[in-house]
Amino acid sequence: MKKYILLLLLAIPSFYACGQGTNNATAKTAASKTKYKSEIKTEGFSRDSYLHTEASYLDTTGKGIIIQNSYPRGGPINTPDGKYGHALFWSRVINKADTPIALNLHFPADSIVIDPATHTYFKLLVPPDKMTPDKVSTFGFGLDYIEDFVAENFYKPSYLQKTIKPNEDAMFYVILLSHLAPTDRGVIRTGLFLDGQDLFYKLEGLNSQKDKFVPSGSITFKD
Repeated sequence: MKKYILLLLLAIPSFYACGQGTNNATAKTAASKTKYKSEIKTEGFSRDSYLHTEASYLDTTGKGIIIQNSYPRGGPINTPDGKYGHALFWSRVINKADTPIALNLHFPADSIVIDPATHTYFKLLVPPDKMTPDKVSTFGFGLDYIEDFVAENFYKPSYLQKTIKPNEDAMFYVILLSHLAPTDRGVIRTGLFLDGQDLFYKLEGLNSQKDKFVPSGSITFKD
């Protein structure tokens, strides 16, 4: 099992060509060292499919991990700190390995500062409600009472811990709250990605800032 994790770590550096296809030179180098590869797929997905990205971290036999991320839904929302914009996303972690994996997701209680000069910052929250495939096409992805949850948890860290058995998956919501500078249009795309065993939540779409990668936990193989 330790060997499996090490091989997956070696394969990951090529995945940051997100949405642009895999860097061929990097992919060939990784392939020469290990059987494992990673690939970010965005083509063929649309708002009608509700799926924005699919990140695969698989070996040549199709074993490993797949992470899917949705398009957003949202609008203005009242919070204990005033009116914010909010976007609701869901992610799905699929275990294609032969052993269980431990998903440990966490977001900080503090705001994620993008630009201190313009007071542009974000918060990420994980509701405890269970997301399921049948809710994908429903209003708000089937999540009710968002404003109540935000009011109660605005100043708290968010956690999600799950064990995912082989050939099973876990779906969950992520709420993004945004306080923006007047010139920024906000984060229009996000997603959960894996780098080795470390999870990162990617915030993209700002007019004036580069993409932001937020450390968000880990995925580990269980003995």
